[in-house]
Amino acid sequence: MIYPAYDNAFLQVLQDQGYIVPGEIPRYDEAFWRSLVRRGYFAGQKIRIEVRATGGHFERAPELTAELVRLDVDVIFAVPAVLAKAAQQSVQNANKATPIVFGTEPDPVGFGLVDSLDRPGGNMTGLASTDAEFETKRLQILKEAFPRISRVAYLINPTWYPQYLLKFKSEMDTAARAMGIRLDTYEVNTLERLTNAFAEISRRRTEAMVVSFSPLFVIERRRIVDFVAMRRLPAIYGDAILVEDGGLMFYGTPIADGMGYAATLVAKILRGAKPADIPVEQPTTFKLIINLKTARALGLTIPKEVVFRADEVIQ
Repeated sequence: MIYPAYDNAFLQVLQDQGYIVPGEIPRYDEAFWRSLVRRGYFAGQKIRIEVRATGGHFERAPELTAELVRLDVDVIFAVPAVLAKAAQQSVQNANKATPIVFGTEPDPVGFGLVDSLDRPGGNMTGLASTDAEFETKRLQILKEAFPRISRVAYLINPTWYPQYLLKFKSEMDTAARAMGIRLDTYEVNTLERLTNAFAEISRRRTEAMVVSFSPLFVIERRRIVDFVAMRRLPAIYGDAILVEDGGLMFYGTPIADGMGYAATLVAKILRGAKPADIPVEQPTTFKLIINLKTARALGLTIPKEVVFRADEVIQ
């Protein structure tokens, strides 16, 4: 398993099932492990899970994936897809056919991971995502909830989907113009850049925020949520965890659901299925979550018609 970064420890459920896990497991990946355990996989078995993390330095991906291939693991789960791409190259370099499951890739075919969504071919399968559409929809929901906003800060991590950064920014700019919003985009992939973004947002007359999904933003969620609260800004996030921890709104496919899909794919492979025959999973669950407790604390009023559309309301 190769990840961009670690977050909170989640070891007990794995240890109870006989896992041997070096290091910590990110909180937002709990659903991946829980899903495998619920399916009865590994029960009573001694399974070694090799976890590698780039620490946000994606240039380390070739080294770390090559190490996993040398260990002759049964399957590699890599998220995001840029790490899966590195794993794909490492497998090819070793002249092996190690199965790879990738996570959250907007265009698996165009990115060269699979031949098609229905029949992936090769040794890879995984999850397709619609993050670009989610981003513009988040902006739309924010505008519906707070019609008077005219200047919005957009936080995006350029290393999460580097191959689609220009596309995401372009589509967000187009959507913002159509809504009469001035969009200030901040490319944030380090804590220093996050701090600088906060300073710039404070200096400008920013009225709201859209925060895309990124492990960095998950790890630094307390810092982000506290800053938004201090500035009393309405904000919508790309990860439900931030809303659970005090953020205002979330829209998209919860990461927990996506990781559950990924666990299903990994389980199929470990039971003998070939990645070439396993269709790429596409998100079918889209949720709007609103934290009314946070709205009250910030002195914000969300229209009833927006609240009624929410799939989950935190009181």
